[in-house]
Amino acid sequence: MDKNEEKANLRTDSAERGSITDTFPVIGIGASAGGLEALSELFTKMPVDTGASFVVVQHLAPSKGSAMPELLVRYTKIPVYQVSDNMEIEPNTIYLIPPGKNMSVRHGILELLDQVEASGIRHPIDFFFESLAADRKAGAIGVILSGTGTDGAVGARAIKAELGLIIAQDPEEAKYDGMPRSVIDAGLADYILKAGEIPEQVVSYMGRIPDVLAAPDGVQDKLTNFLPKIIAIIRNETGNDFSYYKENTLLRRIRRRMAIHQISDAGRYTRFLQEDPKETRILFQELLINVTSFFRDNEAFEVLKARLRERLGDKPPQEEIRAWVVGCATGEEAYSIAIIIREILDELGRARHSVQIFGTDLDNDAIDIARRGVYRADVAAAISSERLAKFFTRSDETYRVNKDIREMVVFAVHNLIKEPPFLKMDLVSVRNLLIYLKSDLQKRVMPLFYYSLREDGLLFLSPSETVGEFTNLFTSLDRKWKLYRRQAAPDFDGRTPPFPLQAISRAAQPDDRSGTDRVKPNDILQITDRVLLSEYAPPYVVIDGADNVVYVRGDLAKFLKLAEGKINMNILEMARLGLKGHLSLAIRSARSQQAEARREGLAVA
Repeated sequence: MDKNEEKANLRTDSAERGSITDTFPVIGIGASAGGLEALSELFTKMPVDTGASFVVVQHLAPSKGSAMPELLVRYTKIPVYQVSDNMEIEPNTIYLIPPGKNMSVRHGILELLDQVEASGIRHPIDFFFESLAADRKAGAIGVILSGTGTDGAVGARAIKAELGLIIAQDPEEAKYDGMPRSVIDAGLADYILKAGEIPEQVVSYMGRIPDVLAAPDGVQDKLTNFLPKIIAIIRNETGNDFSYYKENTLLRRIRRRMAIHQISDAGRYTRFLQEDPKETRILFQELLINVTSFFRDNEAFEVLKARLRERLGDKPPQEEIRAWVVGCATGEEAYSIAIIIREILDELGRARHSVQIFGTDLDNDAIDIARRGVYRADVAAAISSERLAKFFTRSDETYRVNKDIREMVVFAVHNLIKEPPFLKMDLVSVRNLLIYLKSDLQKRVMPLFYYSLREDGLLFLSPSETVGEFTNLFTSLDRKWKLYRRQAAPDFDGRTPPFPLQAISRAAQPDDRSGTDRVKPNDILQITDRVLLSEYAPPYVVIDGADNVVYVRGDLAKFLKLAEGKINMNILEMARLGLKGHLSLAIRSARSQQAEARREGLAVA
């Protein structure tokens, strides 16, 4: 009986007694040039009885056979097989990708596809890692060994988003450091190790995977008790408050960091955070980790484009088109929206119509990537060849968003719950953010988005999100892809929603003995606006610590102007004649004294 027949029998047996696919970890190993040396060192020291399955994904020439199965058996007693389609994985077994194929895993079954990437750039490691993340969640371990290029970095992000582990070979040891270094530079490597050190770390971590997925014990989970302190430490270090995030989301990511450091005691890990600001910042980044892509859910973007075309077709030429992408991460979604707006305007013969898109996120590192607009070549898989040719410039292993699209988007670090919203928007896109927020805060942000939108403006959510009880504020345009239109709500129009959301969210959390924590829309509408100026207030701007404008309300043309040339959002550079010196002094005074600074009676040209 050959291996496939054995596996077919095993599949039948497992179906009768219950699936075995979730009972053992799967270790995906990506390797390219120089990978044989690293693989031989790794498997020479890997125990034969780890209980894990190993799937090796290499860059292999499609036209040549692979000698890797015969070579690898010299270094290990673990059974080695080259994968055939629909092969079921088993523990304590090594599986090798065949030449000319992409490979995925689904329900513990390895599936093969021909490599037909239109761009000519193959990323089989990313392809497999992304499926591995979806199939094994916290039981997925990704290992990146020697190789040129950046294959593996996108897949590594997907694995970490599902609470899995990423190990990169030490670039100093790797024969070619491109692949491991790309993972390390992206901040995705949990461990950086020599190939021979990886087995010991893998075996040690596998024993702690159940801790990552642990649920409260039903009485009193110790980590839950320490969660308020951990949130406070993160807030003090980064200025961001995670008390409004769903508790289970926070606990699982914290447990993952504890497992990486081999810390089982919640109190000890809390002290570790207090003593090591670097770990606090790493935890902050991991709480924010987000998997995004260009035109994610392509059908959803086609639906959005059709509705935007309807809206923009009647847009007065003097009225700027405005969009706000909340939680934009590294910018792919904001640029995707910019591209479809540009396509619509070209089709309508209105290419010169002014467009301003705001992409905001808590993560400063992600915003820096978004501003550069340079992405690894694997993004080509999500973008049509026509759009690639028209809106991107290829350079080696990267694509850069063209200047005309980049100039449509302003990226800024912005905290939704404590900073003013952007106003007069034709579109607000909030995809895969609400699912992480507690239900109370979800109810608070919907009126905020309503307030941000112009009449009949569009709200774009992810397939797993809805407007909830606020059907009085939004009309559904597409049930599957969660596209909504702002509708007239007489009891709400013209009112500023309660703000900042952070303060309100905290106020709602103390013991409420009334027996319900349900927040009704009509109650929200009666809360006085304590922070934002009323609708009759003068125009104003919000600036960051570097004096860059991050938020504008009202008509500021008499005070500020954009200079010619490269866009500069520094408020002092934008100040009109007669205002710059006084404005500089006022800002300096307000910062130093932490108090209001006023200048009146100025002659501004």
